[in-house]
Amino acid sequence: MKNKTAIYKITLIMLSLFLWSACGNDDEIKESRIDTSTPELTAMDVWIRENLTTPYNISINYTFDDNELDNSRYLTPPKLREVEPFLDAFLEVMIRPFEEEVGTDFVKEYFPKLFVLVGSYNYNSDGSRRLGVAEGGKKVVLYELNYFTARTSEASTSELARERFARYFHTIEHEFGHILQQTKAYDAEKFGSITPQYRSTWNNLDEQEALNLGYITPYSAKNMDEDFVEILAMMLTNTAEDFEAILNLPENDEAREALRAKLEIIVDYYRESWNIDLYELQEIITKKRQAYFEK
Repeated sequence: MKNKTAIYKITLIMLSLFLWSACGNDDEIKESRIDTSTPELTAMDVWIRENLTTPYNISINYTFDDNELDNSRYLTPPKLREVEPFLDAFLEVMIRPFEEEVGTDFVKEYFPKLFVLVGSYNYNSDGSRRLGVAEGGKKVVLYELNYFTARTSEASTSELARERFARYFHTIEHEFGHILQQTKAYDAEKFGSITPQYRSTWNNLDEQEALNLGYITPYSAKNMDEDFVEILAMMLTNTAEDFEAILNLPENDEAREALRAKLEIIVDYYRESWNIDLYELQEIITKKRQAYFEK
């Protein structure tokens, strides 16, 4: 019994010493190494907040963040001098036409919440370039921003500048089109039956070969969803007259009829699913683009 009492007393003493030691180390706890301070905003950050984030709930990442990018590819951030001219054009030619056609609430709800800007090219293994990618309906990554031609008196009259401008916004319209058709389904069975010979070797087609098969671009021939958004993007980045000319480029009646049949499905889908008149939207974008180059 005495032995048990002695063991009990020793245990209490050791526990007391342990607790005293633990309490005695409180003053050694140091400040967290995690930086919780508010970062200082640059003039570019303020512009983005005032013109995109606050009114439209859109964030822009223009600094290199490997958490947002494919680490298996060699990518670089955009040159700062290209960022604001691009975003100014993005606001005027992409966002405001949709806002005018279907309202600010639509932009806030359905536009991607994050655009990640990359300066460099992004090459695929087959030698083609990836111009942009939409991820989960919430994020769009855009490449090649270092090659965006800023609006200057020389660039505003340059065909090269206009072609590059159209290419960038073709990419954005394409990716946003994916987001909408993934949010509300279109009649895939009807659309896919018009030109069902999609192929993984689309990059072997030249533009006229694709048109003659009923695809508006070679990339349209990859699969049905890409076909859908390529027609959409071509429509919204061309004037009504230029787009009509493109629809007449196939060298056979069957291909011309196929393009128009697919366009009709797309126009009906946007009207019925989103209350958007694509012909009106095309006209608004044309006017905004012209006004942008005339500034």
